[in-house]
Amino acid sequence: MGSGMLKHADKVKSKRGEKEPEDSTLHTRKVRKLHHDDQPSGQEESMEEETDELLNRDGIEQEEQKGDQGKVEHKEREFWIVGDPQSSEFGKPFLDERLIRAGVRRGPYCLVTREDETTLLLHRAPSVADFHSHYLEKAKPQIAAMEAEARKKLALLGDSRTSERRAELGHWDIIAMRPAFVPRRVIYGFVIFLLIIGTGIMLYRDEPPSLLLPVLVTCLYPIAIMVASRIMMERIQPAEKYVFEFLLVFDLYQTISSSFIFILVLLESNRLGMLRHPWGNRAEVSSPTLRCLIQLHYYNRILELLDTIFRISQKKFRTYGALHFYLRLVNVWSWFAAARVGGGDAFFITALDSAVVAIRFVVFTLSLLRLNWNIRIDFGMHAPKLHLFRKEHLYHLQVYEFAVLLLHALLALWWRSMPAGLMVMQIFVMLQGLFIFTDFYFSRDAEKRLWKRRYTESRLMISFDSSAWLFLYHFGVAMWFEDNIDKDPKLIGYSGSSGGSLVAGTLASGIDARALSTWVISNSFPVAGRNPFRLLSQCEQALDIFLPKDAHLKSTEVLRVLLTKVSSKPPFLMGEVVSTFHTWGELFASLRASCHIPLVCLLPYPVPGHGWYYDGLVWASLFVPWRTFSESDTVIKVR
Repeated sequence: MGSGMLKHADKVKSKRGEKEPEDSTLHTRKVRKLHHDDQPSGQEESMEEETDELLNRDGIEQEEQKGDQGKVEHKEREFWIVGDPQSSEFGKPFLDERLIRAGVRRGPYCLVTREDETTLLLHRAPSVADFHSHYLEKAKPQIAAMEAEARKKLALLGDSRTSERRAELGHWDIIAMRPAFVPRRVIYGFVIFLLIIGTGIMLYRDEPPSLLLPVLVTCLYPIAIMVASRIMMERIQPAEKYVFEFLLVFDLYQTISSSFIFILVLLESNRLGMLRHPWGNRAEVSSPTLRCLIQLHYYNRILELLDTIFRISQKKFRTYGALHFYLRLVNVWSWFAAARVGGGDAFFITALDSAVVAIRFVVFTLSLLRLNWNIRIDFGMHAPKLHLFRKEHLYHLQVYEFAVLLLHALLALWWRSMPAGLMVMQIFVMLQGLFIFTDFYFSRDAEKRLWKRRYTESRLMISFDSSAWLFLYHFGVAMWFEDNIDKDPKLIGYSGSSGGSLVAGTLASGIDARALSTWVISNSFPVAGRNPFRLLSQCEQALDIFLPKDAHLKSTEVLRVLLTKVSSKPPFLMGEVVSTFHTWGELFASLRASCHIPLVCLLPYPVPGHGWYYDGLVWASLFVPWRTFSESDTVIKVR
């Protein structure tokens, strides 16, 4: 009986190997039918029980084999993911099996060393998606803390485009993620800079610098920028090799050389008797040492042009690139003029600028090394911390330098102690520096706009400029948009300054542009057409009649109104952009303040709870980004 049962089981197994597995219930019925046909009827029941037991045991074995196979396949499907956040390959699979076998493993981690001596930390995960979810889960507390800190600082920083402008014009945060440090590359960088310095010492002569060098720099600098930009356009990721190490050497050189120039200029000017009266010294008071130091500072400003190449290599030379390029070249030419003079009050200009440059590059070096350079006094647990020097203070230091040198140039020009050409150029350069580095932008609803925006997609922005009485022509454009364009707030937004803000507000709040323009022509123009002092009262009447009661709800995050805020602190006038309106009165006051003409009105217009304002004026969007909600928006300018 046992041999017959085994024969039947073998038949079942051979059938399973020849064909695809069938449904278990149907298969069991077929086996039982085979046994029923071959065996006597008395043995039917016992044969069926034993066959069932054998089939169950066989099924369990097959399930165990499938489970083992699944485990093997699961292991084969696991990936080694780059888990080093400092690497540009972070979150990508690492496929070099040779380096993985040679790496050092600890649990789910593996440390591999590449041929260029850089190291990478790998993390084993079933898939890239699993790795990202695991990493984000671990990073959630840090991300939440960073977001909370960012919200606190957002009111001070305003729109991120303002800080980006100053960062691109300076040498700030060029490398976002610090790569692996390779010491021999630092040695290469020092050798290159020593060769440059040695060549400069050999070629130095105690005579005014040649005009040929700044001319060559002016011609070759844009070519170098163009070539570097073309090369980086073909790369997906920023350059990594040698950039960090060379930038570190560059920062250290500028720090050390500027510090020495500052100290030696003070010592030499004291020997010449100029420190007792630092302003008003004649250009003829000089010495070979002083002239050498001034020229060295001039050559360092030429070397500083390399930071543009470093910025391009990290793909951070974008929005304000032209302004950066222009400011660097103007600075080179102003120092060329100072080096040509080589004496008198040029010592003061050199000493002050070298001190500021040394401080700047100390901060840049510490920032590059990811060291905490913020100077503060800690009064202990649960006590306030007094910040003595932070990132924004570096910008303040530069602004103060521009202001002091501007005042010095004006006085030297008045006293005629220095050549007029040098002082005029210094006034020109310092005024530009003040305008470029001063933050003229203030946004009272920056936090609302950046963190709680209703409309996050890019939109088409219709931007109306200041126009005075010509805003009637803007109403013609508004009527065309009403007739031909879908005014879905997810797709389209509006911005305006002065009279243009009234037209933009008309479209945003749903006022009938044709009815409003007809009312203005028939009622306001006869009264205020030749009397500008009555224009603002007519503007108030029109807003009071036509502005819907829910206009503030319709206009929030759809309309951007440009205002000029008057302050008792420098810079005294700031461009302010409003796009969040909590009440009908706030929208009314914002539109009215944007039309408050400075020469017609002696006092600024008060907006309750926010301050005093003079018109929208003509702020450049480079300094006050008022036309769009984000850089991805498309703008149609109506002028």
